[in-house]
Amino acid sequence: MSDMFKETHNKMTGPIVPVIPAFGEDGSLDLESTCGWINWLIDNGMRSFWTTGGTTHYFCLTDDEIYTLTKAIAECIDGRAVFIASINWHWPVHKARDFIAFAHECGVDVVKVMLDYRFNPTDENIVKCYREIAKDSPIPLLAYTLAPNKLSYDVVRQLMAMPQYVGMKNDADDYYMNCQYLKEAREFGQDFLIVTGGTISSFLHGHNFGQKYYADVVAMYSPKKSLECYEHIMNGNIEAAVKIIKEYEEPIMRAGLARPMGHWTLYHTILKVKGLFKSNNVRYPQTRITGDLKAQMSECVPERDLDVVK
Repeated sequence: MSDMFKETHNKMTGPIVPVIPAFGEDGSLDLESTCGWINWLIDNGMRSFWTTGGTTHYFCLTDDEIYTLTKAIAECIDGRAVFIASINWHWPVHKARDFIAFAHECGVDVVKVMLDYRFNPTDENIVKCYREIAKDSPIPLLAYTLAPNKLSYDVVRQLMAMPQYVGMKNDADDYYMNCQYLKEAREFGQDFLIVTGGTISSFLHGHNFGQKYYADVVAMYSPKKSLECYEHIMNGNIEAAVKIIKEYEEPIMRAGLARPMGHWTLYHTILKVKGLFKSNNVRYPQTRITGDLKAQMSECVPERDLDVVK
């Protein structure tokens, strides 16, 4: 691992904020609101962000919008936090390599490489694709696995041997499979990051087996509570961490999973209620939440965390 890669790698600890893009009433990207929210999060202590195929709505963004959003976020963060950008999952190798070069020019720290698993590629082809995308990468990379296409242990070991990859995002199974991936990382003898997709509770479990980096939805609207929970876990104060998870994470996850894609529409609405987004508009195929927004959000978020940001 090069010195530059090590420097970035050493900063990759604690909670990651999944970036959700704001949209205007006309459906266009609202970069001003998106970056204003990111600035507020940095001011409140958050030090890692990533874009991703799900929360960042790649399913309804054009390629040009992904590039535009990536550049805007990189310029907004400007070295104040780690920024992990993502390629789109269906991009061919040459497009992925072009995006990595673009991201590096913009000041992105790491690129997450998502593959198209729809055709059930063989392990050999998965490794070949990861290797071709990583060739001569000027910045560190994260691999990616998505349920039900769990990466085999052999593929994970081969990824660990590629110097460009400093870790992988595991969206396949945050518990059982994650423990096995962490076991592979420990046995490989290096600090290869196994990163879970979006809950503190999965990190509370994985931390015992060597995990140190995780996405956290609570951080999106209550960064101080997110960081407080992280400190409790690191200090072994598990009872206090579980209390925060029960109060903050469980209600919003329950509400979001109650309907398809519901959690993403919830995040838009919470940020609208807090005054961080000008609109809670979302793009098809999501459904916008209407009516008394604060009353609805108070069912899944502590009401004090819905106060308008000054």
